[in-house]
Amino acid sequence: MDKKIKYLYDGKTLIKRETTYPNIPYDPSISWDYIETIVEDFIYDSNNNLHKIVTTSHKTGNVNSITKTKEIIFGDYDTSKNPFVKAGYSQ
Repeated sequence: MDKKIKYLYDGKTLIKRETTYPNIPYDPSISWDYIETIVEDFIYDSNNNLHKIVTTSHKTGNVNSITKTKEIIFGDYDTSKNPFVKAGYSQ
């Protein structure tokens, strides 16, 4: 089935992405039917660098409702040493 993706911006900055599977109405009369929604929240630090992504996955319908959360943290990229400087690839 197709998926439906919605993007939410604050100005030019992506702050949320919501993906829904399948992209059709849920049918409660079908015992295995469900809708899965995955929401990714993008959190930025004071320098406008991506600090972390918090992903929440939720299934609803005729299956047991399941919610999962995952967090990916990025950090220290502005102050980290660039290993490619000596190779001539620095910016």
